[in-house]
Amino acid sequence: MFVCFKKNRISGRRENKIMLVKIFCDKFKSRGAIRKPIVFHAGLNTVLGDRNATNSIGKSTLLLVIDFVFGGDDYLNPKICKAVNNVGHHRICFTMEFNGTKYHFSRSTDNPKQVEKCDDSYQKLGVIKIDDYLIFLSDQYGIDSKFISFRDYVGAFFRIAGKATNDTSRPMHKFVEEKETQEIDNLVKVFGYFDSIKSLRDNQTEIKRKESYFSFGKKLGYIAPDITKREYENIDKKITEISNKIRELEQHDERAFSNLDPEKADIVANYKERLSNLRRKRTLLTARKLALESSDDYDVSKEKIPGLKELQGFFPNIDIRKIEEIEDFHRKLKSILFSQRNEEIEEKTELISLINQEIFSLERKLNELGVNSSPSKTILREYKELCDEKEAAENAKKKYDEQKQIKEDKKNLSLELQKKIDTINVMIQNSVNPIMSDYTNNIFQSQNKNSPILMISSDKEYILETPNDTGTGTQYLGLILFDLSIMKSTKLPLCVHDSYFPKNISDSTLLGILRLYLSLSKYSKQSFISFDRKESYSEEIEQIIDSTKVIELSDGNELFGFPWNKKKNETDL
Repeated sequence: MFVCFKKNRISGRRENKIMLVKIFCDKFKSRGAIRKPIVFHAGLNTVLGDRNATNSIGKSTLLLVIDFVFGGDDYLNPKICKAVNNVGHHRICFTMEFNGTKYHFSRSTDNPKQVEKCDDSYQKLGVIKIDDYLIFLSDQYGIDSKFISFRDYVGAFFRIAGKATNDTSRPMHKFVEEKETQEIDNLVKVFGYFDSIKSLRDNQTEIKRKESYFSFGKKLGYIAPDITKREYENIDKKITEISNKIRELEQHDERAFSNLDPEKADIVANYKERLSNLRRKRTLLTARKLALESSDDYDVSKEKIPGLKELQGFFPNIDIRKIEEIEDFHRKLKSILFSQRNEEIEEKTELISLINQEIFSLERKLNELGVNSSPSKTILREYKELCDEKEAAENAKKKYDEQKQIKEDKKNLSLELQKKIDTINVMIQNSVNPIMSDYTNNIFQSQNKNSPILMISSDKEYILETPNDTGTGTQYLGLILFDLSIMKSTKLPLCVHDSYFPKNISDSTLLGILRLYLSLSKYSKQSFISFDRKESYSEEIEQIIDSTKVIELSDGNELFGFPWNKKKNETDL
């Protein structure tokens, strides 16, 4: 929330003013002295040049300062404005008035991303971000910032030399790279019609997201490839055939299948396969254990070698000690083998025990599933495969139906959106064109002149043109009348027109335009326009210029006290 302002309540009767009140900068000079604040008023505000229409005295620069006050940045762009190059960084102070309350601010060229809140002497009270300041302006001017920023709302209507806002056929154009789609969207937002379009476009985005999901899923293999239309037409028959096979299996053993679903069948089949493997392994281990246990079971350490003395009787010279050593070695070897046999028997006994525990656990789980009398694992596997096949077919059908629905939704939504856009375009044209026609009739009275026409052919293309008239003055007139009609029919609070607008328009036409500018004061709107000079116009035009003049610049009385197209003295800075 925008709070903590130093604001001045205007005494006496409260006036419903919503406007820029004044601008001050200590770099603005007049005859060597700092200029007094430039004071503005409701309706038309004119910036006047001298009788010689001298260039480079600051008329366009002041209009860019106004743009800067309203959040623009072209004042800082050296390709458009040379202020900072010539006078260095400086602080622009300004006052806004909204419904009887004055708000004082300043914005510096060296820190344009923030705005200072000030007292009425422009002493700094606090700092806010430029974005928060622009939200404050939107709120004060009654602009709904839900879909459009303050700058997007007003930016196209600052038509100043050097800016990209002077395309007479694309009046919403703000910058070089901007596309017509963006410009039309902004125009729709200015009229407050964007909400209904936004909701439909959000639906389009959701449909595109779904399309991407299917495309990406198929690319990664998470989603099966699409089936053909022919396959889709036969898929119900396939599902029926699979269902019949599943039913046949279930009827084969109704009791066993009564508690089985495909997932449980798969679990049971896995349990049964594991049980079969474990029982097979237990049988092999038991057979091996029995074989080991049936082998010689005696203590080799007590074994005596028979017949050695008899042998010595026959062979007196035999080495009995040597024979006993050999037999002792054999005895030790047999002892080792006997020990290893016993270890293996123990190992087999332990493995059989563990297998029995696992078999018991699996049998218990089968009992818990209530399918102890279930079919063989082969039948269960077949059952599970059939169920999986049926599910895959049903998913393929569902995916086909979903993608078909997405295509239909996409088509219907596109038609609905186009219809909505066409309706809104007609509503905008019916708001703007009659006003421009009335303005043209007021300016030219009974001359039966063609008025400019705004044509929005789609959400991607639009044009402003005057039928059968491509003259420069007519094109600039069309842009002026477009701006004034937008100000009358929307909450657009201001427009800014540089001196090349009136320069290209005849006196009689210009008088009618000035009267239109003056009429905006009753709508609490402001317009800012610069004139190269007043002497070249009629007396009535001169009177209007004099009465609405906020500053008069001339050779020797430039906005900053010196011209930029001449060498400056140190005292000029």
